[in-house]
Amino acid sequence: IKAQSVYTQKPDDPQALFFTSESFDIKADGKHDVSDDLQIAINKLKKEKNFGILFLPEGKYLISKTIYVPKAIRIIGYGENRPEFILGKNTAGYQNENNYMFWFTNNLVEENEQPRDAGAGTFYSAISNIDFRIEKGNPKAISLRTHFAQHGFVSHCNFYIGDGYAGIYDLGNEIEDLKFY
Repeated sequence: IKAQSVYTQKPDDPQALFFTSESFDIKADGKHDVSDDLQIAINKLKKEKNFGILFLPEGKYLISKTIYVPKAIRIIGYGENRPEFILGKNTAGYQNENNYMFWFTNNLVEENEQPRDAGAGTFYSAISNIDFRIEKGNPKAISLRTHFAQHGFVSHCNFYIGDGYAGIYDLGNEIEDLKFY
């Protein structure tokens, strides 16, 4: 089922970071893993500005591990068609215990650090106008962990859960225009 994109044009925002092949070594074809570059982009935004928006153009983005999104970071998709994050078939780490595609945290999570879950003091985090797909063989996969607070939201997203565990787990604050399949 095709979802209507609510942001069809590339935003004119010089303060934002754009997750494009011009800025990162990625292909939005659903076949090349973008996990490391996506985490680098999110961490770059947090380190350089402490807050901000990562814009994601339409395309299919394969991920293979949890992407950590620290407080005050927003990920927003744009284009004629919504961008889609895909957890590929039988992705390691999603079979035996609950595991997330995206985990909104209270801290910047770098290599060998433990995430601190978002909570009552985690403001301004969000994800919008992006779809999520869990492919076969990931029975413990969860698209989003969003335990954030005020001014945080999930909006305009479709979740294609398949045989995964859930679309959203431990929800915080506000959701709008979500569909679960």
